Amino acid sequence: MSTQPKIQARLLKIVVQPIFVMDDGTTIEEATGQPITVAAKDWQAFTANAFGPDELAEIAKQYAVQQKPQ
Repeated sequence: MSTQPKIQARLLKIVVQPIFVMDDGTTIEEATGQPITVAAKDWQAFTANAFGPDELAEIAKQYAVQQKPQ
């Protein structure tokens, strides 16, 4: 009689697709960010620091630059 091998599942990484709301006071627009791959060992630090006020301000600034007419 053969025995089944014990299989363990371990989290390796997480892929996050951020979606932001850009609000200029008149218009609200959805903006999809680039996917971010986070190693499982870094997940806790990532969730604590990824999208704080400073990071969101920088994302809004970059978005505004991309929306300017050429």
